[in-house]
Amino acid sequence: MGSFAAKPNTITMNLYRLAFCVIVAVLLGCCRFAAAQSLSVKDITQFFSPSVTLRSELILPSPLSENDTILHTNAGVGLQANIPLKGKIEFDLNLGKLKNLKNIKSWTDWQNISKSVPVDIRAYQLFLTLGGGYRNLRLDYETEPHRLPYVTGGVMGIHLQKKLKFLFYSANLLISEDINTLNRTRPFFNGFVGQARLYKFSFLYYYGLFLSAGNKRVLPVPFAGISAGLPGAFNLQVILPLEVAITYRKNSKLLATATVALSGFTSGFENRNTGFLPDYDQRIGFANNFIKSTLAGTYVLPKGRLKVEAGAAYAQGLRFLESKNKDSFSFKPKAAPFVGISYQMNLGNRSLVSILFDKIDFKW
Repeated sequence: MGSFAAKPNTITMNLYRLAFCVIVAVLLGCCRFAAAQSLSVKDITQFFSPSVTLRSELILPSPLSENDTILHTNAGVGLQANIPLKGKIEFDLNLGKLKNLKNIKSWTDWQNISKSVPVDIRAYQLFLTLGGGYRNLRLDYETEPHRLPYVTGGVMGIHLQKKLKFLFYSANLLISEDINTLNRTRPFFNGFVGQARLYKFSFLYYYGLFLSAGNKRVLPVPFAGISAGLPGAFNLQVILPLEVAITYRKNSKLLATATVALSGFTSGFENRNTGFLPDYDQRIGFANNFIKSTLAGTYVLPKGRLKVEAGAAYAQGLRFLESKNKDSFSFKPKAAPFVGISYQMNLGNRSLVSILFDKIDFKW
């Protein structure tokens, strides 16, 4: 049937709004891996309106191993811009759905009500993601810290399919290198694809595959998760094996979030002439992974939002990868305090998704 400019049932639109914002949350959670830099800040609202986000974070000094006196410190700052590229939404008349009217049991029977609305909705949105940043990694056995700049760029997409199904995907290219080995830079690739579905209008589940390639290694990681509202003003999001988060919305201005998440970054790394890794190349691969548990407070401003978080980084791992083979050398630093602060600035123009869903209420 042809497209027409008409508003569908309010309940149905609210369901699509809810599903869109939750699945974008899933996208962002997956992108903590896809960007390969925890400084690539992700937030639900920045994908509903163009934005620029500045973030800094610090892992305070911690011993490189259980009985070691050598300390490890990790600090960095990052900038990310999210730009809608293209989007479209269509409402198609489907009179065949009217036959489902006889199945409606009550005004709260949302499942059959939505099946009875004679409208099919198709929509998609594409985004350009650009970012860059700088990390300062200090190992106390060396006199100078390692300076690790990075730049990243990619595309993200979300497509609304039939029966409240969503297809989402991302492809991202990253260059992260020690400043002293820039002439030997090797790019990293990260991407994922997944599908999500709103189940009986009570929760959303999703699954997919993440893929990372770099330092002559390919890492496929399947993921699955669920997003659901809890009693009161709480919301739960679980993305295995990435993140568990509970958010409490006190009001439209203040949010509090407790998070346990896998984080980290990868980079090229200079093997200096210190006798540390004498049989390795000058340029080696480096990976820093850790689990962080944080409490965060977010204050919503007229043209942005400010977020402050504090907690601990533990289960840390520093891996040094030789490019010619699969040998590696690693440290396991002790747990250390973690702090971070970010400011998201919303730009003037808005994406198609934000125009369509102008008054999304994230309180379920």
